[in-house]
Amino acid sequence: MPKLADVIASLEARYDPALAESWDAVGLVCGDPGAGVERVMFAVDPVATVVAEAIENRIDLLVTHHPLFLSGVHGVPVSDSKGRLVHQLITTGCGLFVAHTNADRACPGVSDALAAAVGLIETRPLEGAGSEPLDKIVTFAPRDAAQLVVDALSSAGAGEIGAYSRAAFLIEGTGTFLPGPGAAPAIGSVGDIEEVDETRIEMVLHRSRRAAVVQALRATHPYEEPAFDIIELASLPSTGVGRGLG
Repeated sequence: MPKLADVIASLEARYDPALAESWDAVGLVCGDPGAGVERVMFAVDPVATVVAEAIENRIDLLVTHHPLFLSGVHGVPVSDSKGRLVHQLITTGCGLFVAHTNADRACPGVSDALAAAVGLIETRPLEGAGSEPLDKIVTFAPRDAAQLVVDALSSAGAGEIGAYSRAAFLIEGTGTFLPGPGAAPAIGSVGDIEEVDETRIEMVLHRSRRAAVVQALRATHPYEEPAFDIIELASLPSTGVGRGLG
């Protein structure tokens, strides 16, 4: 069963939080990232009737477009209408995740779906914008683990190029290392030089996803200390983002 953290990683890979307006409040509002998720419900607003429906249907994660809290709060008491919704969600084990202006500005995103629904054929961004900074991660994995590593990095947001996902470059080679005292090598023995058939993996990622991608690499890679490089790529002009905000 996927964890809430896995679902959030997938949502944020498609609707990058970095695309949200500075005044917006997106992301996980409540919920345990380690909890399992089987049932997900989507809605426009996190209002009382929607929360009641989610609870009635034993939903594990409620994803809404509009935020529950758009301005800062100092508490969420049950006596407050919005605080009461938070308590209901927490006590029934239902998480709440918001994708607002970041979903509007994503490509494709909410506004693209609305444009298609009303029959618009020619669409373009409302305003130009500089491209989001990109990184490239380069790592090396045993050949039998390479696809697992690519899957993990992709789930964390790497390999997104336009309308394509899980884009990676792979090349075969030989890795060598000498485990020192205190090491616990997955392959080889302390004090012995080891050579392993490895795959070099290269994937691009939005710089805002760097920490998540590195975390996914460390969690999935079979080596005790995986070798990797993070390369900051030159920024290029963008054709613009945003098909409208709502």
